[in-house]
Amino acid sequence: MLYYIVFQIYSELSDEIPDSDKQWVAMACYLMRHGADLYIANKRGERPINLITSPALHSALMSYKPQQPTAASS
Repeated sequence: MLYYIVFQIYSELSDEIPDSDKQWVAMACYLMRHGADLYIANKRGERPINLITSPALHSALMSYKPQQPTAASS
């Protein structure tokens, strides 16, 4: 099941993302969809979102970020 979901995400990724990166980007998108937070710093103070230099990768990851509920919809 996990393989199918990650493969589906992989197939949806932009052609701007190199094939060599698509596997890890698809897995990162899956993890984000299930609550992984790219803004939490590690022990060295590095945040995953700050390590992404490619605009295409950044855009792909942000498209899978869960939407935060607004105060009006709560």
